[in-house]
Amino acid sequence: MRSTWAAIVGAGVWSAAVVACARAQVVVETRVQQVVEPNAAEPVVRDPFLFDPEPEDLDEQGGPGGFAAHRFEMNEAQINGWIFQDGMDPAGARKRLEDQLETLVASLSELCGLSAEQEAKLRLAGGGDLERFYDQVEAMRRQHLNKTYDQNEIGQVYQKFQPLAQRYQAGLFGERSLLARTVRRVLRPDQAARYEAMERQRRAYQYRAKAGSVLSMLDRQLGLTDTQYDALESLVVESGAVVRSLGRVEYYAILYRLAQVPEARLKEILDPAQWKLLAIHLQQARSMREMLTQQGYAEEVEEAGTSDAGSESAP
Repeated sequence: MRSTWAAIVGAGVWSAAVVACARAQVVVETRVQQVVEPNAAEPVVRDPFLFDPEPEDLDEQGGPGGFAAHRFEMNEAQINGWIFQDGMDPAGARKRLEDQLETLVASLSELCGLSAEQEAKLRLAGGGDLERFYDQVEAMRRQHLNKTYDQNEIGQVYQKFQPLAQRYQAGLFGERSLLARTVRRVLRPDQAARYEAMERQRRAYQYRAKAGSVLSMLDRQLGLTDTQYDALESLVVESGAVVRSLGRVEYYAILYRLAQVPEARLKEILDPAQWKLLAIHLQQARSMREMLTQQGYAEEVEEAGTSDAGSESAP
């Protein structure tokens, strides 16, 4: 149901530790305006903060003739906006990340009964993730601060900032972090069992919340009935496909899961006009397979799809 997940969480079915850990790694969705310039082979990334031309950059008739030759200077605000993208400066973002780390450690301690020594090791490891990230931020800042770029160069510079922005948005303490590796190393077997159970719940919470967000976007375009929405939610969420971690490709990862469903099943749910619109989205998701594979999503999703197909064919 459209409101089922909120009701489950609101009823307190999920432990405070699970919800806290999930919320600590909430992914902030951002979008960058893209405009295709006349005769341009690639879309030119436009940021309203950066690309509003001053009057002196226009030609004598007030047109964009002078804009093409405009050079853009990278200042602190622009660098911070591209990396943190939520109005934060580095100090504010660091405080937010430190709070996330403390929430994660406190939740683990509550769930697993950590000793003071174990907590200290986890905080040290999480601090290492923070320092490594900020070393990379500082290196990027030194490389580009107060430099000027023309309109063609600025899109390439923007792309250089994206790995840092993606890490910040996805959270620094994911499965490949020093913190995650340290957790697996310092826990006793009984603690590790409780931790793995919590991780499965946390990942299910995140996946279902994000799947609901994707389905809501589809709903606005397709005009789904409650019955149709519930049927699609069942295919995406209740299949057992839980993406191991959520990043900026989450939208396509979830659509890619839906693309593994046989077309016949989807056509049973949707009317022809709705199917035609959904098919466009699914084709876009399939075209992202290489990127999803690099991020470790595609194989996991496909394995879940194979399991679904096997269960369908079973007597």
